Amino acid sequence: MKRYLIVIFVLVLAAVANAQEHLTFKGIPLGGDISIFVSKLELRGYYVEEKSFNEILMIGDFAGVDTCEVYLSPTPKSRLVWNVTVKFPQKASWQALKGEYLSLKEAYTQKYGEPESYELFMSPYEEGDGNEMDAVYKGKCGYASFYTLDKGNVVLGIYNDGCVFVVYEDAITYKVCRDEVEADIMDDI
Repeated sequence: MKRYLIVIFVLVLAAVANAQEHLTFKGIPLGGDISIFVSKLELRGYYVEEKSFNEILMIGDFAGVDTCEVYLSPTPKSRLVWNVTVKFPQKASWQALKGEYLSLKEAYTQKYGEPESYELFMSPYEEGDGNEMDAVYKGKCGYASFYTLDKGNVVLGIYNDGCVFVVYEDAITYKVCRDEVEADIMDDI
């Protein structure tokens, strides 16, 4: 009887270890094989725009916005998706750019809770001076919200090309990526 209890205990521990959840993007868990991830996004209407070994660029709708760029980053050896970055279309005005950022921030906050946020302009720029887009293009606008989750991290921000972006980074697969990179370095030296 004791032997059966030990076997059951080990099986339960194994199930719990395997049940560690991955961060998801459009309901698809990160951490899976990149080709399968791409296929699942294609079923949702995305298409591959560009491929390299380190990244796949897909185009599709996200959060109600058409023609977003979606960058998929796989681990170097096992080719598991550890990072997904969404880049929204460029905005021509500060009001449109900030409005999109704040709208997405509200939605992400509703889903994930309060983020750690930094929203500022660096000298000589100030919000309201009419030069906000110049500040964005010159890297003098720091708008970002960080959502730290058990499954990984989600970062919402503004790029210096006038686009809002969202990054999904899976905690489990990030560690796999880091280990594979470190193993490559150790093989080299």
